[in-house]
Amino acid sequence: MNALTTNTTTMQTQQQHIETLSAFEREYLDWYVRAHDTVGEPFDPQVYLQLARAQWSNRPQLAETFARCTAHWYASEEHLYSYFCAPMHRRLRGDHAGCLFLQHPTLGRLVVDVRHDADVAGGLAVSGIEYLDRVMRSVKEETYDLYWPAGDAVPTSRAPQQGRMRVVHVASTVVGQRGKGR
Repeated sequence: MNALTTNTTTMQTQQQHIETLSAFEREYLDWYVRAHDTVGEPFDPQVYLQLARAQWSNRPQLAETFARCTAHWYASEEHLYSYFCAPMHRRLRGDHAGCLFLQHPTLGRLVVDVRHDADVAGGLAVSGIEYLDRVMRSVKEETYDLYWPAGDAVPTSRAPQQGRMRVVHVASTVVGQRGKGR
């Protein structure tokens, strides 16, 4: 048996094993692959760079950090948020500095997360994008009833049998104005 035959046989055996995994095991394997992905998906920053230059004229050095964003990782299947740092490296990056808004001609309003980064001029860098129009569209498409917990405020309310809660984060901190929401 040569190395090529052995490698092909091993790959076939792995594929057969993956096909027999339970749904839980497949979900875990998908998570593991996403969490350890250091390649990401290609990202073309040119449009974002031009928009940031035009809309953040008072922060030219921050706008230029978009040029470094050549790969991104979606935080969910709905593509509501993109990170510009591999999942396994996020904790090693600088602390969150705040958020800025950016208006995109086709994607609508974006919230751009900014982090402290000592390796770039100005000390700040883009770390991710939340696609607000997608977030709001996904919230509007959900048809869940509101849930009011039983208690003094609404004594007759009951929790839905299969209720879900969706938390949507909308930035209120502007870069450079920590604690002064806008």
